[in-house]
Amino acid sequence: MVDGTTSDPLPVSCGVSQGSVLGPVLFLIFIDDLPLGLTSTWKLFGDDVSLYSDADDLGGAVSTMNDDLDRINLWSKQWSLPLNINKC
Repeated sequence: MVDGTTSDPLPVSCGVSQGSVLGPVLFLIFIDDLPLGLTSTWKLFGDDVSLYSDADDLGGAVSTMNDDLDRINLWSKQWSLPLNINKC
């Protein structure tokens, strides 16, 4: 509602209302298989995923991270969950 005016309703075919109590739990269940196959170490916080890698050389670390980013990109396309590339 903006200035007392509401827009026309539209059907929603998927998703969870922003700010819902159940939303974060459903999101965690949805992304549960994301880290499978990743070789980098990963951390989840809210709806953010961080990757980091230990390597003896920079080239090895870059290669590991790029491989994992490719895996995450394929996973996100498979499950129709677009990534915010600007945050990468």
